[in-house]
Amino acid sequence: MKTDSIFYRLFQEIPSIFFELIGNSPQ
Repeated sequence: MKTDSIFYRLFQEIPSIFFELIGNSPQ
């Protein structure tokens, strides 16, 4: 399925974005 590959890409890129947001978070 095409959606599977899209979700897989997102799942691989989300962690870096997630940690970046936490790192830049003022809390």
